Amino acid sequence: IDLFKQNPPGYASVSRVLDAWSMRKRQPLTPRELDVLQLLWQGFTTRQIAKKLHRNFNTIAMHRQHISKKFGVNSTAAALRSAMAQGIILKP
Repeated sequence: IDLFKQNPPGYASVSRVLDAWSMRKRQPLTPRELDVLQLLWQGFTTRQIAKKLHRNFNTIAMHRQHISKKFGVNSTAAALRSAMAQGIILKP
């Protein structure tokens, strides 16, 4: 998945995501973290994401930790709710 090429239907543009984060003066998600977030939203597990992105399981687990930390939450579900509330991911 390359978010800079084309946005899948139902997802915000990278520039919109980065604008939303800069307005909140938080550290923005990296492009790879955005990829992981979108795949989590689609229901993929950490293992499935690792396989799909050709990365190690532990690398994806670390991305998930960073995502939660950047949203200031302790769970993936809370991070996804926060991302939806902020317009980073949109309801299908």
